[in-house]
Amino acid sequence: MTPNDSNVTERVEAGVKSLLGAPGDAGRIVVGLSGGADSVALTVALRRLGYDIEALHCNYHLRGAESDSDEAYVRRLCGGLGVRLTVCGLDVGEEALPGESVEMTCRRLRYALFAVV
Repeated sequence: MTPNDSNVTERVEAGVKSLLGAPGDAGRIVVGLSGGADSVALTVALRRLGYDIEALHCNYHLRGAESDSDEAYVRRLCGGLGVRLTVCGLDVGEEALPGESVEMTCRRLRYALFAVV
């Protein structure tokens, strides 16, 4: 780690705390965890900072075995971090509204799940 890395880490930590409050004051935070770099970095950072987090992973089954591989990775990651995980398997084709794109359907379903987790 270089001196600049330490400075960036401190700035990120200060920024997170200014947005969320101290870990003990923030309550439970639900993180959407796709398994991609951004959501993994957020999950790891919040956990390391001591926040009470729960991860939500939506498996839309749109990419076959690759979707299942993402789910397996998320399960291993959360298990290793000690993060509670809710996994939802969704059938986008059955849930789509008339004229709704796949992306819009996934977003609508995901937001609905955040409301109940």
